[in-house]
Amino acid sequence: MTQTLSYTFMITASPEQALKHRRVLALIEALKRAGHCPAQAFFFGQGVQIGLPWATELATEWQQASADSELSLTLCSASYERYALDHCAAPWQIGGLGVLMEAGFSTDRVIHVI
Repeated sequence: MTQTLSYTFMITASPEQALKHRRVLALIEALKRAGHCPAQAFFFGQGVQIGLPWATELATEWQQASADSELSLTLCSASYERYALDHCAAPWQIGGLGVLMEAGFSTDRVIHVI
């Protein structure tokens, strides 16, 4: 019998490193097909640049992954301010490191994407 695991992803890779993002998106899809639960994607540091206009295509891919599962997409509030992002529309949400800590405690695995 296979155990269902839940996952949190901490994304610090800039959207300029699109290959890293797409690898994580492929992993999320594979985990879902295997019956696991990708629960949280937390974008920190350069990762919050996913919210900038030039990252629209990649952001759309993350939004589709969120729509296809119960994956929450959270932008770190401190990084959000640092990069002077001006809006945050659903399914994106802004949260502090407490969100990441809570996700780490409530899910089975945390994967850091540098």
